[in-house]
Amino acid sequence: MADGVSIQESLYPELTCFGCGHANPNGFHLRSYRDGDLTVAEFTPRPEHDNGFGFLNGGIITTVLDCHGAAVVLWEAAQHEWLAAPGAPLPFITAGFDVRFLRPTPLGPTVRLTAFPASLNEAEIFVTSELEVDGKPRGSHDRHVASLPPAHVAPDRKRSATPLGNTTPTHNRQSGAFCRSTTSATSWPPRPHRRHRRPPSLQPSRPRPHLEHHGQLLGLRPRP
Repeated sequence: MADGVSIQESLYPELTCFGCGHANPNGFHLRSYRDGDLTVAEFTPRPEHDNGFGFLNGGIITTVLDCHGAAVVLWEAAQHEWLAAPGAPLPFITAGFDVRFLRPTPLGPTVRLTAFPASLNEAEIFVTSELEVDGKPRGSHDRHVASLPPAHVAPDRKRSATPLGNTTPTHNRQSGAFCRSTTSATSWPPRPHRRHRRPPSLQPSRPRPHLEHHGQLLGLRPRP
């Protein structure tokens, strides 16, 4: 794990978020660091994070993955100088996320978190995060954030601002492809969350009974 000041401590040291805020005395105080093209972190579960069966609670998994992905968002925003709209506390707000539990996470061992931006531009960012133990992925998290338009800033914080311009093609570091966002800075709410597909080996198996067999179980008959 990298040494030095974490992304959270350097960019938003006064944040009181339970997962990543270092100003919250009772929080997790998650520390994320840059490691090449990835953002990495470690988290050591506590006994009270038990799900009742000796494994790490799913809500805890979601929290640390979500907060670790947030570190990627704010680091990228700082690198590209994408500033928050006047009166807004942050340049981006969560529009949605999708979490997958790939296999049980044992309670006790330190877990490793990795994350990277799947696509990004000034209007929206998609981040993919993973949690692993003993070199095996245990959970994945796809996060979608969108820039917060001035019109949706809280009334006591609202000020005049110039809307952001149209989106431009951006490069997907993982696939090498270029993509174009369909959400502009003044479009709100953003479009539904888009989950990035994973390799078939990581996709959970979900049996789907044949439609004809399913109809027989329900006592249905095909139309003549």
